[in-house]
Amino acid sequence: MRVDDPMMECDDQPGRIDAELLRIRSLSDAIVDGVAIVSPDGLILEANASLGGLLGCDPRALVGSRAEELATDAHRGIVLRAICAPEGTAPVEIVLAGPDAIGVEIQHRRVVLGGASLGLLNIHDLRARSSAVERVGRHARYDPLTGLRNRLGLDHVVDVEHTGAGRYGAEFAVLCLDLDGFKAINDNHGHAAGDEALRVVARRLKDATRESDLVFRLGGDEFVILQAFTGHPSQSVRLAERLVAAIGLPFFVADAPLHLGVSIGIAHHPHQGRSIADLLRNADAALYKAKREGKNTFRVFDPSLDDAVERRRAIEADLLFAIDRGELELAYEPQIDVATGSVSGFDVGLSWHSARLGPIAPAVFVPIAEQAGLMTSIGDWLIHEACRQAASWTRPLGIAVPVCPSQLTGGDVALSVSQALALTGLDPTRLRVDVGEAAVLAGGRSVTETLMRLRALKVRLGLENFGAGTASIAALDGGTFGNVKLAGLFARPEAPASRLAAILAACRAFALPVTATSVDCPEMRDRLAAAGVDGILGPVVSPARAIASFAPLVGAVRPAPTPAAGGAEAGSAADRLRPFRPERLPVLVVDDSEIIGATLVSLLGAFGFSDVRYAGDGEEAWTLLRRHRFELVISDWTMTPVNGIELLARIRADAALAPIRFLMLTANARSAARLAARDAGVDGFLVKPFRPDALAAKIVAMLAAPPSLDEAC
Repeated sequence: MRVDDPMMECDDQPGRIDAELLRIRSLSDAIVDGVAIVSPDGLILEANASLGGLLGCDPRALVGSRAEELATDAHRGIVLRAICAPEGTAPVEIVLAGPDAIGVEIQHRRVVLGGASLGLLNIHDLRARSSAVERVGRHARYDPLTGLRNRLGLDHVVDVEHTGAGRYGAEFAVLCLDLDGFKAINDNHGHAAGDEALRVVARRLKDATRESDLVFRLGGDEFVILQAFTGHPSQSVRLAERLVAAIGLPFFVADAPLHLGVSIGIAHHPHQGRSIADLLRNADAALYKAKREGKNTFRVFDPSLDDAVERRRAIEADLLFAIDRGELELAYEPQIDVATGSVSGFDVGLSWHSARLGPIAPAVFVPIAEQAGLMTSIGDWLIHEACRQAASWTRPLGIAVPVCPSQLTGGDVALSVSQALALTGLDPTRLRVDVGEAAVLAGGRSVTETLMRLRALKVRLGLENFGAGTASIAALDGGTFGNVKLAGLFARPEAPASRLAAILAACRAFALPVTATSVDCPEMRDRLAAAGVDGILGPVVSPARAIASFAPLVGAVRPAPTPAAGGAEAGSAADRLRPFRPERLPVLVVDDSEIIGATLVSLLGAFGFSDVRYAGDGEEAWTLLRRHRFELVISDWTMTPVNGIELLARIRADAALAPIRFLMLTANARSAARLAARDAGVDGFLVKPFRPDALAAKIVAMLAAPPSLDEAC
């Protein structure tokens, strides 16, 4: 057989052709693919055994039939065009007309047999490839850590079931779950313990649900359950009760007992949403309410929750840029010395006036910032700004700054304090760092080491919110703290006097002065003073205000920093990026906070990027990276099961993906974090929260000429 491109006329030598066909038959029967020899007018002259097998017939029965009849009616035109092409065709997919309607790939070539120009039609079975693709797709829809379906798996269910009623009937429930205490396990016991906790939770969720229910892990410590039920919606409430009880049981890692809780939000189809997307949003609103009302519980969606969820999302989105827009300010609360009646110092807190949302109370935005991973950077800013302002006073009053749990575990508060003291020249004895009792008791070795480093800087340490929990005497022992602040509950009339007396006695035994907080009336002030407290804080003394209100007390006050102009930032950023044709650069945003992810996607759109995709965790990002082309990845660091550094390592190890520019976002400002990112091969590093212009500047620097690793960090 000779393959020949030009058309040749058939000669009148049928004997030679028959001999060639006989030889081809013996050869083609050994070929796995289907093969047909076709005459110039489209008749099948020979077919091999594999083609007969694909069509479910004896291959000899195909001889004399027309080639286009191999395909279904819809695909016969494709076959006709293929066999009429003078120079053959590229592979094209069709469906065979046999009983199994098998998908195949056909390719037609011109061949010379016995001096005649004929066609050779190759038919390749696509079932094996489809099976492999399905296996890959199925693997991509499952979380490798827990074995549960993942976010892509949930999307697949939505695609298949549309509203979901196809699988479950008219009534079913969506449960959104978020673990309570998971971050503390991850921070204090390591990622291995965190991974084991997630596996334990996955097993308990499977054990508590039925085979007809579907369990998903969306990323991090977020889970979703689609519960099929017949009968009353109370079935989902009973399931939530079982889940809270099951997750609350202790589990052991390296013989150490660990504890988790779970908050659950529930939404029912069809009364609380007719699509999976609506049900997920409403269940998430109920989950937020459960978190806000004490955690480790569940709530069923109520329409009034919609506004609360949208406001929370807006707050989280605006917090991302609050510092650099100049929207955060310090709020000072004077402390009265009971013995002298004079102001002995100030507690320093935060106030926020969002340009878009208006004034927002710390009790509202601080928990949101903590959950979003933004509080480390906000807390560092508070420390630096408080030291800067206090250093300008002519009267050397002391200041007390609060430290949140994430600063103790995810940041480097000792480094932040050291830098603030060095930059401002503030006497370290004027600064007190207040740490919550719960953070001290749950913190473990890392918190103890941080407190020791702070003491080495000669700053004072305070224990705040004491008595809200166990009021452990162990927290008072050891000489770590120089002051105790009572929990606000002791400023209420119903507070038990005996408990207050016991706490004050314990503090006196360790020679620790005690400050009462949240005192709002003269009667309670006098009662607490009589009980033996040393200091009073609260509205009865003064509400929290800007330091300018206390100028007579502190002397000269340096003006607050001028707020950064944020209105035109997106526009100026787009101008700076325009030479790089951002509309042609595909970008992948990776963040386990959907709110931050959506904010970044929107911001990049304002910068001029038109092809921006979002992934909720590193595993989902890796799947997208293997399927689509990206030139820039903007990724959060702290995600599970695949964090930002691990995702970057995968990218750099893949020759096809290695050139991708990678910008790491993190709330961890530690120098060690920068070094780790640099060693991993990051192109850029940005600490959250940040201003839009800072993000644009970093992207411009990366696109102009990828900086050296030292410059990147």
